[in-house]
Amino acid sequence: MKGCKDGDIWGAMTEYNIGVEDGSINGSKEFLEHFGKGDAEKGMEKLKKELDKETPITNILSRNTTPQAVEIQKADFLDYVSDQSGVDWE
Repeated sequence: MKGCKDGDIWGAMTEYNIGVEDGSINGSKEFLEHFGKGDAEKGMEKLKKELDKETPITNILSRNTTPQAVEIQKADFLDYVSDQSGVDWE
């Protein structure tokens, strides 16, 4: 979407979503590349570090669950991103 030359952001978003839907754009890989400044593997490493950070919000969100359940949810999320992007997280 950064390459939207004519300023039509709605058109660019529509085009992008069509590309994701038809498989010509891998949104998960782009997500990781954004995190890794162009490198999806570095993005996965950064994502893992971000998921391990403790913040006031993560404390609130994990208040009513066990640490084991939080780790399972993180692993499930990383499995999903890995499956969709083709970038291994382990």
